[in-house]
Amino acid sequence: MSKYRKKQQQQNGPFAYFMGALCCVGLPAFVTAVAPVTYLSFQRHENTVTATARICFFFVVPYATKSQTNVANVGTRHHAGTYERKPGETHHVKSEDESFLVVQSPEGTFDVSVSPVNINDKLSQAEAFLADPSAKSLKLTCVSNWKFAVFAGGTLSLLTLAYLFGVLVAIAKRFK
Repeated sequence: MSKYRKKQQQQNGPFAYFMGALCCVGLPAFVTAVAPVTYLSFQRHENTVTATARICFFFVVPYATKSQTNVANVGTRHHAGTYERKPGETHHVKSEDESFLVVQSPEGTFDVSVSPVNINDKLSQAEAFLADPSAKSLKLTCVSNWKFAVFAGGTLSLLTLAYLFGVLVAIAKRFK
């Protein structure tokens, strides 16, 4: 390798790593944070039910936690998508529907984003847990949007794995 090429690689190194991190780590992190996977758990201690939601990006890295004690009820909230038409076009585009599992207690409420496909199943599981005083715990995995969160986010997360592999290979080459 020529001296010029080696010097050019050394000068572009930090910028290349930054751009790689931005595209291969930042973009997938953003996508999986916008449409997160939430792990909702209900715990019963005596007659008190506590609900904790861990909202995660990259499917497993929590970036927010919501908690509520004395959970009395769960419900749903639905936001129907709207139809939009761009000026000069004849076809309409419908935005995505959104559904939320609403955890309620005397102290307040919090929402967990759940795909409209799964909302009734998650609601019935949570209601069955609250109605059964002998049940001690319930863990629910709530996907906010299957197309965006799992398929797009999962595919983009492969970029992160490839980037991390490349960084590890580059580090290994330096110590060789």
